Amino acid sequence: MASTESSAQVDLSANTQFVPSSSIAMEHGMLSFDSKEDLDITLLEIMVHDRAAVDRWEQSRGFTSQQYMFNEVVLAEEAISDYYESLPESEQEYHRSQPEVNSEIYHQYLRDGIIKIVTDPEDGSEYFEYGVTDPSIAAVINKDGFVKAGDWIYQYTENAVKIILDGDFSKIPQIEGINTDYKDKSIVVAKTEEAASQNRNGSVDFSDHNSWSYPSNKKRVKVWLDGHSEFHGTPLTNNCNDFVNCTFTVRCQAQQKNFWGKWKYKSFMPSLQIDDGLWSYSYERYTNGYCGIYTTEYYNDLGTYSCTGCSSCPCPTPPHDAFHPTTNNGYYNLSPHGVWYANSSDGYFAGGFEVNYLIPATYDAFEYTLEP
Repeated sequence: MASTESSAQVDLSANTQFVPSSSIAMEHGMLSFDSKEDLDITLLEIMVHDRAAVDRWEQSRGFTSQQYMFNEVVLAEEAISDYYESLPESEQEYHRSQPEVNSEIYHQYLRDGIIKIVTDPEDGSEYFEYGVTDPSIAAVINKDGFVKAGDWIYQYTENAVKIILDGDFSKIPQIEGINTDYKDKSIVVAKTEEAASQNRNGSVDFSDHNSWSYPSNKKRVKVWLDGHSEFHGTPLTNNCNDFVNCTFTVRCQAQQKNFWGKWKYKSFMPSLQIDDGLWSYSYERYTNGYCGIYTTEYYNDLGTYSCTGCSSCPCPTPPHDAFHPTTNNGYYNLSPHGVWYANSSDGYFAGGFEVNYLIPATYDAFEYTLEP
């Protein structure tokens, strides 16, 4: 439902405007949407709009998103690399033997947790990435990770998703101090580190990991799918909970070596195309309410979001076609991505979502077929 596109080398027009189809307010320094659907559709609209136009819209609202901040780092780091590449060859040889130089904003946002250093599992290389646990939301969260949708106030941190269920802003200091799984009548907190997700009750993994492809010795790309589902927050029992999280995100990455030979997100931004992506999902809830003995299985019945407010936006429901002309670090959420709640009278969740999919994708002329 949103991508984290770099604004590097995008043709920007000062006359281009970004006008969301949904009503969006500013409350307590965060964007406030009337509903989760409005938030998701806005993410879709941001995905297909000129990034500079979105930047100007943010400035007009007195708001700075974590996506904007990440892009600041991409541009600052590329500017440093380009400067050293422009030096005479004799000087380049000396500087290549010296430690890598990073921008001040890189160091600042690393300290602030806006970015983090990750280690690639294939070759052990290190590069900077979003610091927040769910980067697909980066375009609408503020520096502290907050956004409001309907009655829910969300905070996304580096290792947790926290929700105030009754919209009470006075509880923000309380959730900021909670750093473990927690749940009461108005607050639910779930830790989201990979290790915790793998061991969480009700967990299901349906990811598809791919290896890097190399258009040249200085460029690499890949498309993969981040897919898992688990109980959200402290479960009611080992096999029963009222909240379930589902992560179902198509990921694309394009990196280029900088002056020092380190992999970075830069202005290398190939096109991504998805053709007739298909998937289905199911989940189980206890029959006759609460945490019972018998369960009922449900299929593809969470409903679909209308994208009529954004005629050029691809609805994230199957069959799914999408074309993104420039993307180097994309996070494309598909239904049923998100945190879901089951009320007691209709029966709580008996486990996470099961998702089956077949999603063909082409990225920088490399073809992929995503399947669990």
